[in-house]
Amino acid sequence: MILFAVLPALFTSCDKIGGSASVQVSYPLQPMTFVYTPTAPKSVAEELLLYQVQVNLNVDSLINKYLPGGVLGNTAFDTLWITIVPPDTANFAWLASARAEVASDSVFTSPLPIGNVTNTDSTVNAKTLVLHLDQTNIQPLLGTQGFWFRLYADTRSAIPFQWITMQINSGLTMTIEPSK
Repeated sequence: MILFAVLPALFTSCDKIGGSASVQVSYPLQPMTFVYTPTAPKSVAEELLLYQVQVNLNVDSLINKYLPGGVLGNTAFDTLWITIVPPDTANFAWLASARAEVASDSVFTSPLPIGNVTNTDSTVNAKTLVLHLDQTNIQPLLGTQGFWFRLYADTRSAIPFQWITMQINSGLTMTIEPSK
């Protein structure tokens, strides 16, 4: 399990709701770096689980920082991209598409899709792919400690590397509302 420290939010804004102000917080998650090592040559059109991690998020601390006594409202990913770090010769030519989902538990009993990307001819040799986000509200999954994250890939060919280091960068937009 990888633990993520609470990072300060980059941007906040306020909206009036019934005389009280809600606070919208843009919250960058710590980059997630992992090494993917294919266990055997993979065939075309096979879905692979590339990465799974628990993302720890101290929700109570964020609420108390921005709106003490408030409650967490709508929370969604606002950025999510994958970058190949080394090897330098690696690119996403082997990847047909990718998708990400989150859940409240490690077995993903009720996962929520959060984004996907199709690797087109214009991005086939790219080292970075940006996922198109669904704006799914993940707040019901958060509890007080965070959520589980998974990244899947559909291959278009065998993965031509013994290992690939990738980094996932992402961020959330969270609405903190006054308690009623």
